[in-house]
Amino acid sequence: MNAQSLLMSAAYYMEDVSDPVSTLLWIGLAILVALILVVVFLRFVPLGLWITSLAAGVHVSISSLVGMRLRRIQPKRLVEPLIKARKAGLDVTLSKLETHLLAGGNVDRVINALIAAQRSNIEMPFEKASAIDLAGRDVLQAVQMSVTPKVIETPVVAAIAKDGIELRAKARVTVRTNIERLVGGAGEETIIARVGEGIVTTVGSSETHKQVLENPDLISRTVLNKGLDAGTAYEILSIDIADVDVGRNVGAQLQMDQAEADRRIAQARAEERRAMAVAREQEMKASVQEMRARLLRGLPGRALMATGCYLQESASRETDWSQRMENTGISRTVADIGVHWVDTACAVLGEPVSEVFADLHTHYPTRTGPDGTRHPVTTEDTAFILVRFKSGLPGQFTVSKAANGHKNDLRLNLWCEGYGMEWRQEQPDRLVLGKKETGYETIYMNPRTCQEEVRPYVTTPMGHVMGWPDALRNSVAAFYRSILDGSYLTQSMPCASFRDGFLGMAFIEACVRSSHERRWVEVEQL
Repeated sequence: MNAQSLLMSAAYYMEDVSDPVSTLLWIGLAILVALILVVVFLRFVPLGLWITSLAAGVHVSISSLVGMRLRRIQPKRLVEPLIKARKAGLDVTLSKLETHLLAGGNVDRVINALIAAQRSNIEMPFEKASAIDLAGRDVLQAVQMSVTPKVIETPVVAAIAKDGIELRAKARVTVRTNIERLVGGAGEETIIARVGEGIVTTVGSSETHKQVLENPDLISRTVLNKGLDAGTAYEILSIDIADVDVGRNVGAQLQMDQAEADRRIAQARAEERRAMAVAREQEMKASVQEMRARLLRGLPGRALMATGCYLQESASRETDWSQRMENTGISRTVADIGVHWVDTACAVLGEPVSEVFADLHTHYPTRTGPDGTRHPVTTEDTAFILVRFKSGLPGQFTVSKAANGHKNDLRLNLWCEGYGMEWRQEQPDRLVLGKKETGYETIYMNPRTCQEEVRPYVTTPMGHVMGWPDALRNSVAAFYRSILDGSYLTQSMPCASFRDGFLGMAFIEACVRSSHERRWVEVEQL
């Protein structure tokens, strides 16, 4: 046998052996493909659900089930409620259920509600039930509440009778769902609020609290007659007063509060002359009035912020001592000179300070007194104060009695949209204007150049410094003018008033409290 014959024999043998292997491979591949096709078919065609629907007498085509799968809808969420509805005798189509589901509704809850309504002889079409469900209401609970009323318990409502005695009442409100008003109607919170309002009205109109305690049904009758369920999703069946307790004697407390307020007012009135009579002196200077007049006319534009300082050197050393170190109360530097800056700023801006954030410092905890001995110092030497005016305008200023080189340096800076304005007490007859385009310009007080309403305050020729006596004279003149024109009867009084004294004392107290508590503090208003 030659080589060619051997090769042919080997090839035939190998071909003969490979036939079974290839057959097995093809069979395995066919089985795998068949399994894949079955899995894909069962994935898109829920045969079990289809068989269940046929057994329940509800025809759902396979094509409908496949379409649900393609629309990414779980067929079970529609087929099972459909079976439930058809068994209950409801005329509901698969298309309606799918539409409601795609709109974000709860199909199963709607079907349960329709079945409950049918069993309770409540007329409710599918469209109304689906609308209630889409509105965010629990339609099943609404149907149940139509059959079995719900009891809503109000929180404790406090009301005050005319004799000043507080009564605390609690009511139980029995309500039933009004299906017709469920869409668009108010909820339980409205019912509770209206009942509380009725309790307050009834108690508040009673001459004495005893009338209510003797006849609690007075509240129920009054509240029921008001028609509180109008515009709500419920019908009120009854209102029962569960409990009525006697609270505080508010009338007596108000009398005590009034007495305390009168005391504080009297104290502020006593302190007014000491704390504020001199402070208002600053605004009687013509240059300060010029700042205010320009703001009122809108010449510099809208005010953006207020800054400044009041610096003295009267207590810059440990050995410095004066009567202001003795019996100064809770504040010294702020009460003595800080109110000057605040009052001047408020007078120019035409509004009070509403909030403060103050940082008070005592540089020398002890000082050498006139007798040569050391005495403790409990009040501040320096204060850094942030303020917020009533309109929200921010401001900040520094006040100190330990500033070497400064005699009586009160400065008020107003920064506006058009230009800035600066006034210094040590140069009281001039006003500095700062403009972006032209730089600084100094205006001297002169009847010919100042605003018309400022002219009565210009009492000296230009070049003569207007000092403290001139400002006090203007203050007296303003007082007499207020009597002649009747403005003393209003808050527009141009000279110091009781209100100014009160606000000054409130500002001092707020600064001390803010520094102690390290936070913003509101300034009490009058």
